[in-house]
This record gives sequence, C-alpha cells and structure tokens, in this order.
Amino acid sequence: MEALQQSLVDAEVRDQTQPCGELLDGSVLAGIEFNLNSSLDGYYLRDSDLSKTVLFDADLTNVNLIQADLTNAVLGCSDFTNADLKYADLTNADLLQADLTGTNLYKADLTNANLFTAELPNANLFKTNFSQADLPQADLTNTDLRGADLSGANLVGTDFTGADLFGVNFTNPNLAGADFTGANLYEVNLTNSHLMDTILINTDLRHADLSDANLQHADLTDAYLTGADLHDADFKDTLLRWASLTDVTAIRTNFADADLLGANLEGASLKDSQFDGANLTGARLYDTKPQGMSINDQTVFSEQTVYEREADPCDTWRPLNGKMTTPISLKDKIALAVRSGQVLQSRFRSADASPPSGSIAKVRQAIKRFRRHRSLDTEDRREVGNRLKKATSVYRIRQRLQRENSRPRDVAQPYVREQHSRRKRAFATRSYWEWFKHATYRWVMLYGESPARVIGTSIAVVAVFAAIYSIVGGIVIGGETPGLIGNIYFSAVTFSTLGYGGIEPVTTTTQLLASVQSLIGGILIALLVAVFGRRALR
Repeated sequence: MEALQQSLVDAEVRDQTQPCGELLDGSVLAGIEFNLNSSLDGYYLRDSDLSKTVLFDADLTNVNLIQADLTNAVLGCSDFTNADLKYADLTNADLLQADLTGTNLYKADLTNANLFTAELPNANLFKTNFSQADLPQADLTNTDLRGADLSGANLVGTDFTGADLFGVNFTNPNLAGADFTGANLYEVNLTNSHLMDTILINTDLRHADLSDANLQHADLTDAYLTGADLHDADFKDTLLRWASLTDVTAIRTNFADADLLGANLEGASLKDSQFDGANLTGARLYDTKPQGMSINDQTVFSEQTVYEREADPCDTWRPLNGKMTTPISLKDKIALAVRSGQVLQSRFRSADASPPSGSIAKVRQAIKRFRRHRSLDTEDRREVGNRLKKATSVYRIRQRLQRENSRPRDVAQPYVREQHSRRKRAFATRSYWEWFKHATYRWVMLYGESPARVIGTSIAVVAVFAAIYSIVGGIVIGGETPGLIGNIYFSAVTFSTLGYGGIEPVTTTTQLLASVQSLIGGILIALLVAVFGRRALR
C-alpha cells in the first residue's frame, strides 16, 4: 500500500464518489511489480497509469479500470471477471490465459496485445481495437464485438460461438480453425481472409463480403449467406450442407469437391464458377445463373429435384432425428421441407426413397398418387403446379450445364425428368389433354429418348392387330383363311406398309383396321428414325 500512497495525485483529479476512489483513482503505478496472486478485487483505478505493471495471476475481479493506461503491462493468468476496462489502453499488454469473463472492454485499445487462450465469454467488446492482437484459441463466446477492429489479428482456433460481429473490421486476419457457430457476421467484410478449417455452422453471413477469401475445408452447414459476395473465393472441399446461398454473387468461385447437399442456390450468380466434383444432391437451383459454370463426371445431382419431390403428395419425410413425419397438408409439407435440416435432399433422404419393386406395387403406388392428386384442393394444386414449374426450370438448367461442359450423353436424364415434371404439372392443374399427350410420349418413346420403347410399342401393335384379325376374320391368303401365324404375318406386313400381293383383306371391317394399322405403323417407323437421329446428333 505504500506504493499506492506514493502514487497519489492532486485531490481535484481524484474521484470522491466511491469508497476507495480517493485513494486509487488517477494513481501512477507505472512499472510496479505486484506480488504473485495480488488481489485488487473491487478497487477503483480509473485513469490510473499501470503501464509496464506486473500483475501476473492477480485477482482483479470487479476492478474499475476505466480509461486506465495498461500499456505493456504483464497481466497473464489474471482474473478480470466482470471488471470495467472501458476506454482502457492495453496496447502490447500480456493477457496470456487471462480470464476476462463478462468484462466491459468498450472502446478499449488492445493493439498488439497477447490474449493467447484468454477467456472472454459474454464480454462487452463493442468497438474494441484488437488490431494485430494475438488471440489464438481465445474464448469469445457470446461476446458483443460490434464495430470492433480485428484487422491483422491472429485468430487461429478462436471461439466466436454466438458472438455478435456486426460491422467488425476483419482486414487480413488469420482465422484458420476459428469457430463461428451461431455467430452474427451480417454484412461483415472478410475480403482476402484466411478461413481454412473454420467452423461457421448456422452462422449469419448475409450480405457479407467473402471475395478472395480462402474457406477450404470449412464447415458452413446451415449457414446463411444470402446476398453475400463470394467472387474469387475458394470453397474447395467445404461443407455447405443446407446452407442458404440465395442471390449470392459467386463469380469465378471455386466450389470443387464442396458438399452442397440440400443447399439453397436460388437466384445465385455462378458465372465461371467451378463445381468439379461438387455434391449438389438436393440443391435448390431455381433461377440460378450458371453462365460458364464448370462441372465434371464427379459432380453429383439428384435424379429428381427437391421441387419435384415436394410436389409429390404421396411422399413422406424423414427429418434428421430419424422420425417419420407425414404433414397433414401439402402446405405443411412444403413448409417443413424448407426448414433447416428438414430439406428432402434426394431419394435416399425420403422415407419411401426406394422405388417400389414389382409391377403390383408400382400399380398400387400409381393408384394412390392418382387418388391423392384428385383430392387436392385448389390452393394445393396451385402450389404443386408452382413446384413442378420450378422443377422444369431446374432440369433445363442442368441440360444446359451438361451441353456447355461437353457432356451430351448426360443431357438425356434431366431432359426426361423435365418432361415428367411437365406431365405431372398438366395433371395437377387439370390440363388433361396436355397430360394425355405427355403420357403418350412417355410410354411410346420416353419423350424421344428410348428407341427400345418405340420398338416395343411397334411389336405390341403388331400383336394386338394380329389378335383382332384372328377374331374378326376377313383376311384371305391364296384363297384360304390364314391361321394365327398368317394373321401375324399380315399384321406385320400391314404395319410396315410393305404390301406383298399374295394377301389381302376382303371385308370392310378388316380393310378399315388395316388402314388404321398402316397409319400407326408409318408414324411409329418415323418416330423410330427420329429417335435414332436425335441420339446420333447428340
């Protein structure tokens, strides 16, 4: 206490309102080395000069150090729980493993301070200056860092869980391995940031600037990146499951080998971005702008888009907790689908993921789906139509991507799914003539993609007409009525329009049937040529 008595300043400088204020406020304690485990619990040291002071492992709980000068002070392992360091100057201070839980560091200056493994949970760090500070593995959970300056800081492995970082200056920090789970990084500037292996689960990064940032191997599961600037950023091998990337600007962004399962990319600009080896299973790609987007053989898409699955009234849901969920209405089902962690990413995420095996099971499912569609009210029908319209648009985007990336063989699958969506939408909106046309194209030639179906349909037509000829008669071959083989022969000749002279229909009914069959045969032969030509051109 003798050192404290000697450090007294004029009375007019000292605060007279606190029990210990007259003794300590405004004190000059520069360079003093306190004993190990010293206790200043509850002391008032406002405006005091503690520069170069040694207070290692001291008890500074509830101490008032407003505007105190602690430059170059040694404060390692000290306990500052609930202390008030508002406006304090801690430039170059050593706070190694210090406990600053609940501390008020409003507008304090910690430039070049050493806060290695320091604990700052629930601290008030509003507009605090941490520029060039050393904060590796520090605990800043649930802290208020709004407007703080972290430029050039070493933040390797720092825990920002639940922290509010709105308006923080992150110019050139090292954030490798930092944990931002549930943190608020709204509109934060992270340009050129080093974010490798960073945890950003459920983090709010809306409208953040991540241009040129390195996010390789980072975890952004359930992160919100709506409207963020991602141009030239590196997301290689990054986890972006169920992340919201709506309306992001991702020009020349690297998503190679990234996991975007269930991610929402609606309205995103993906110009010249790389998705080689990326997992886009269940990703929402409606209204994306994929000019120059790169994909390869390892890029994975869902066979069916999430929109088409949402429009299926027979589909049940399996949330992440593994329990079965069957919403009572289609509206509830779609609301459930868009919730984080509930997105139906692909067939293997659906409760009835595996298609039914066996013809009887398939027929039963078709009847069930037909009945469910018929029972939908006007609002649900409109919603189903909108979902299927989005599905159709996404399938067209996928076709374009396959063509632009010189993968013509892979265009067929999204094209067929597009036509399936059109057929389903026509039925859901009660455009039955459109539905009938698409259904016919599907079964006859799989929308122009299956010559086998055309051939199978042709064989079926020949067989059916042969059976009809056997029943109605009216065919003469060499003056005699033919048997089954003769009727099949006549049916095949009529279908192919070859017209060998030794066989002819003699009754009006048979002549009419032969005319109809020859017309069907000509159409199917033309379709077969068209299907083969389509495949050859591709």
